[in-house]
Order: sequence, then C-alpha cells, then structure tokens
Amino acid sequence: MNEAISDCQQGSGLGVRCERVKIVNGRGANPNHIVGLVVPGVVGKIGKNGYDQRQIFPPNCPFLPMRLTTDAPDTRTTTALNRIRVRDFVGWTLGITLGVGFGVGHLFPTLPTDLIGRAAVVFAVSVWVGQSVWRHGLNLAAVFGPLPDETGWGLTLAGVAMMDLFGSAEFHLLVPWLEQVAPAFADRYVMSSAGDPTGLTQYLWLITSWVIVAPVLEEFIFRGFLYQRWAYSWGRPVWALATTAGLFAAMHGHILGTFVFSVITTLLYLQTRSLWAPITMHAIGNLINIPGVLPLRSGFETVTGIANEHVFGVVCLVIAAPLLIWFIIQLRGALFAPLPYIEHTSERRSSNQLGSGSGSGPRSGASEQEPDEPVATT
Repeated sequence: MNEAISDCQQGSGLGVRCERVKIVNGRGANPNHIVGLVVPGVVGKIGKNGYDQRQIFPPNCPFLPMRLTTDAPDTRTTTALNRIRVRDFVGWTLGITLGVGFGVGHLFPTLPTDLIGRAAVVFAVSVWVGQSVWRHGLNLAAVFGPLPDETGWGLTLAGVAMMDLFGSAEFHLLVPWLEQVAPAFADRYVMSSAGDPTGLTQYLWLITSWVIVAPVLEEFIFRGFLYQRWAYSWGRPVWALATTAGLFAAMHGHILGTFVFSVITTLLYLQTRSLWAPITMHAIGNLINIPGVLPLRSGFETVTGIANEHVFGVVCLVIAAPLLIWFIIQLRGALFAPLPYIEHTSERRSSNQLGSGSGSGPRSGASEQEPDEPVATT
C-alpha cells in the first residue's frame, strides 16, 4: 500500500494520505469517511458490504480501480458534522424556547401565544447556530451552498407542482375518509392547516411566518443539519432520510403529505447541492396553500364543471403519483454522493490551500477548523 501511495503521489503531484473508517458492527460508521487515497479527483460509491468505497483519487492515478484495505493509520479529517451533537441541539433549543416563552409570556400577557412561541423558537435556533459557528466551526456557507443552476430551479418548480397536486389529493381523499372513521385523528391530522385570513394584518403575518421564516428555519434544521448529521454518523443515508422525514411529518399536520414532502426536499437538496432549492420549494408551497392565493379546486370546477371533491382528489392523485415516482427514481442516486456540507467545505479548503500555495496572499472566506477528534456515532 505504501508503494501505491508513493507512485500515485509522484504521478499526480498532489498531497495524498490514506485513511480508514471506524468499524461498527462490521459496517462503515460513516459514508463520508474516505477509505483510500484522499486527494481531489473522482468520487466512487459505497460497496454492498457496507464499507465505504468512496475513494478519491487524482484523475491520472493508476490505482483508481484498486480497493485499499482499512489497516492504515487512523487519521481522519473531522468536520462540524462530527463535532455537533443532535442532543445538544435539542437541549439548547428546547431550554431557550421554554425560558424565553415563559418569560415573555409572563411579562407581556397580552401578546398572542402563537407569536411568542414562534419568536422564541427563532431566537433559540439563532443562538444555537451562533454557538455552533463559534465553538464547532460550523460553516453556514457550506450548509446553504450556492444558488441552484437552471436545472435545479426547474426541479424546484416541478417539486412545487407535484406536492401541490399530491397535497390536494390527500386533503380531498384521505381527510374526508378520516373524518368518518376517526374524527379525533382527523382533527389532529390537519392541525397545521392555515386558517382563513380576515385582513391585511393576518395575510402579512402568514406570509412572514409561513413563507419566509418557516421555510428557512425548517429546511436548515431538517435538511441542512439533522439529515446530514445522521447520514454522516450512521453511514446509512436511506435510514437518515426516513428518520428525518418521519420526524418532520410528526411535527406537522397532513402526516402523509409532509413525509413525502420531506423526502422530496431532501433529494432536491442532495441533487442541487443547494439548500436554497428546498427553501424556495417550501416557501412557494406554503404561499400557494394560504387560503385564497391559488384556488386550485375552484379553478378545476370552473374549467371542468365538476364540483365533486372526490373526483378532484382522484384527478390530482392520478397526475401527482407518477410524477413523484419519476422524481424519486431520477434523484435517488444523490443519496449516495458525498454530503453537500462535506463537499462544500472540501472545495473551500482546497481553494484556500491552492490560494496560499500559489502565494496569492492570505486565505479568504471561512473554513472549518480540523481538530483531531474521534468520529461521533450518536
């Protein structure tokens, strides 16, 4: 192996080091820990036995097909995804939210409870993000990524259309059935539906909270942090996807629709490498679901003359289902690519190293610290 590294290093002119994954129950603990020659180049994919084979080689490396063993020195590049813990996030946000909520509610009892609660959550998450940047080197630019290209924006708009149709089918087919067989569960199922705004103030409030704050906050938490943290730690992106989607759905109404929405937005993030894509999809989806903004059902009734909500739901489902299946099939491969955060931080680090190596002056832009810490598995 040492000879292979030496030959490859001489042929590429790039710095090379060999790493190994941490083995847990016979499987690679982390799909983003590289096994092999770690240099800029071509990315492979995970092997069926669970070991990470995303070996990165220089383009002209003669050992590209070779799978290296895992008995090299245990030196691994760490990342903020390794240093930040989900339990710390829960503790910080829950504690601050409860403290601020009770405090403000006691001092200003006339303020709406909903307003106090949302403001407390935003403040708590902001404090947690700030300390994560300061203590753990979280790179916000790497989380959000660049703006999507034209294809990415096209996928975003396609996602909006698919989920609007699927949500309409769910609301007009599943919810009426639940109201008959389980009325109490039906009330819980639609708990997050927006009420009818009665004035300009309520419209502005819904736009601010539903269209601006909620998409940025939720996409950052669920797609930018939770999914990537669990996919990084567990080494099983499908499990991380299902867990994140289940948690997202449990915290919202319309459980089936929000579960599918979470899957679609996660795949969109992984495919476009930009958190702005799911944020935009989330924002537009929330906007058109504010009552009166896009009256899809009344438009269907006007065009077809059919007022039956069951027929409307069936039509929406017939259109949405194949589109969703096509979308998932087309984007499923993105689950097994390097995580956007890992990719963006590596690109920034390589850019900084090339800049400093060429004598272009001090580094520009934020980059992660790289302390020598063990891999986190929780």
